[in-house]
Amino acid sequence: EFNDLMINGLEKVGQAFYNSKFYCTTNYGWAHYAEYINMYTFNLWGDPSLTREGIDLAGIEPGIEDTRIVGRIDMFAWPSPARGVVNISYYLPSPAGPSLEIFDVLGRRVRNLEVHRGAGGWHEITWDGSTGDGTSAAGGVYWMRLTLGDDSVTDRIVLLR
Repeated sequence: EFNDLMINGLEKVGQAFYNSKFYCTTNYGWAHYAEYINMYTFNLWGDPSLTREGIDLAGIEPGIEDTRIVGRIDMFAWPSPARGVVNISYYLPSPAGPSLEIFDVLGRRVRNLEVHRGAGGWHEITWDGSTGDGTSAAGGVYWMRLTLGDDSVTDRIVLLR
C-alpha cells in the first residue's frame, strides 16, 4: 500500500505512510492489533529503540556531531530560497581567520563577507543580498564558500526578487 501510494498515487512520504497505515488498519482488521500497526511502522522506518554500536556521542551537542568528530569546518544557510536577509551559520574547529565568499552561477565573486576571526565553534553572519558595491544582487542561485587554510565547504543559496 505504501509503495502504491508513493509511486502510483504520487503522494509525499508522510502522507503515503499515513494513508497506507489507515488503509491497512481499516481493510485488514488491524484496528484491534496494535502490534501489526507497530510492525508496519518498524518495517518502513526501523525500530526507534535500536542504537548503533561503536559511536559514543556523549558530551557532543546535538546537530554538530559530524563537525566535532571530524574536526572540519561546516556551514549552512537559511532561509533558502530567501527574499531578503540570509542567515549563515558556520563552524570553525579552532581559532582562525576564515574567508566567506558569495559567487554567482558563472563563478564570479559577488561579495566577500567579513567573518568572525576569534574562537573556534559556531558563529553566525547575515548576508543582505547585496553585492560588493552595495547594489542588490539579482534573483537566482548563488554559491557561498567558506575557506580555512586548505579546507573549504560550499553551500547553495537561492535569492528571490
